[in-house]
Amino acid sequence: MDKIRELHQQLREKLDAKLANNTEYQQLKKQLEEMRAYWKEMGPGGPPPEPGAGNKPQVAPKTGGKRGK
Repeated sequence: MDKIRELHQQLREKLDAKLANNTEYQQLKKQLEEMRAYWKEMGPGGPPPEPGAGNKPQVAPKTGGKRGK
């Protein structure tokens, strides 16, 4: 498993080197790093609920049809 991780890291480094001059790639890479940092701060429980959002259970809409026909 360590060998696979090492090869993966090497491939990522090669790709980063080839795409170093690609500004769109660099912007997306930066966004991804920021998102990962944000997710790490949130922890496994996710973000706290927004004020006033409430935690009402989702209810399926009533169809008005009859069962068993």
